[in-house]
Amino acid sequence: MPSRSSGKNVVLLIVDEVSFIGRAFFHRMHCRLQQAKRAYFAERGLDPEKHHFGDISMILVGDFGQLDPIEDVSFCDDETTYATCPKPLWKLWGHAQLGRQLLQSFKEAIMLTRIHRSKDDLWWTESCLRLRDFVMTYDGDYEVWRQHDLDRGHLTAEQKKYFETEAVWLCTRCEDVGSENGKKLAHKAQDEKKLVHRIHARHSTHKAAKRQPSSAFDGLRQVINLVRGCKVMVTRNIAYKYGLANGTRGKLVGVVYPTGAPVGSFPEALVVEVPEYCGPAFYPSEPKWVPILPKVSIKESTRQTREQFPVVAGYALTANKAQGLTLKEGVVINLTSGKRFKAASKHGLPFVAFTRSESFAMTAFKNLPPWDDFEKGQHSDMLRMRKRFTEMLDRKHTETMRKYSQFQTAGDENEAYEMWRESREREPKRRKVEPQHYRMPCPACDAQGW
Repeated sequence: MPSRSSGKNVVLLIVDEVSFIGRAFFHRMHCRLQQAKRAYFAERGLDPEKHHFGDISMILVGDFGQLDPIEDVSFCDDETTYATCPKPLWKLWGHAQLGRQLLQSFKEAIMLTRIHRSKDDLWWTESCLRLRDFVMTYDGDYEVWRQHDLDRGHLTAEQKKYFETEAVWLCTRCEDVGSENGKKLAHKAQDEKKLVHRIHARHSTHKAAKRQPSSAFDGLRQVINLVRGCKVMVTRNIAYKYGLANGTRGKLVGVVYPTGAPVGSFPEALVVEVPEYCGPAFYPSEPKWVPILPKVSIKESTRQTREQFPVVAGYALTANKAQGLTLKEGVVINLTSGKRFKAASKHGLPFVAFTRSESFAMTAFKNLPPWDDFEKGQHSDMLRMRKRFTEMLDRKHTETMRKYSQFQTAGDENEAYEMWRESREREPKRRKVEPQHYRMPCPACDAQGW
């Protein structure tokens, strides 16, 4: 959904994964950009109240069928009131209301309906889309998913070993992520006789800082445990331009300690091999090796500080953390639930977990929840509100296409797409070469044509 700028020299800001952004945070984005552009407004004699987001053009990109914002009000939410919202949101309610008004200023929308992550596995793509709207079926979807359960499915011993050792585990609870990462690190340390590097964060003189959770310090952990050669994940944007962003994954090459430092000292750097890194080479013979330096975070309310490396073990992630990632090596989905919390029925959560891999053959499950849990998602309040919100976007899409293109109806768009697809099929096909370790054949699925 684009918002237009009035200036001649247009500055464009693209906001991705917009489903994760709440209305209150959206308004605070506006306030911060207005503050940053004070000089701009003053020099041009513009009234800031008549311009949004510092007079910067905004494009919001994302799928509202994915995860909802944490401790905020979703763009799709048109039912929550101050009286019915959770107490932690009371202090944000004013921002949330202003954020809703800002969203209404976006007059144009373009809806994209083609899935490209799993385009080579049509059945898996369609099954995930049915899960997105909780219209999946027991025989056509759930029974097939259950065939890839590590304990009850038809996976071979070789496939189970691959998923256990190479695939990324996606969990719903932080304790399950910690347990899986700890188990994998312990096995690696024992099997390969390697040292476990236990890195304690450095704090200011405030003793209370050591007891604060990572959320109080921008995600910096109090303690991180690593083993040379283990999978790691970056938890901050370090050099986004060069591929070092929040969520980037790699392998720990080594830990650099100060010269002559005793065991247990705070390291100077972590050297990580990052396949996605595309910046200047720090090590000429190993262009993908990158030194990661510690970061300092300040808790504004108390001025307490924590210094720690923005890196964690990367064998397992939460589904929230995995949103936006494509995990080519495959995933194991662990939708463990509690007595009150049913992960399989939560709006957006199973859909995000299921769509991180590129095919059904690269997807496995650990204790797939019962069918009843998935069925409960059909009665989700957020699903109902999201459908209404999507209908509004569809109307805006039609108006936008009529205004800026020759397509006057949805039929015109479909006809143009079919013509484009047929022309692509007539072109000579290039042979696609994939790394061998990314292939996970599934004989039972292949025999059925999936």
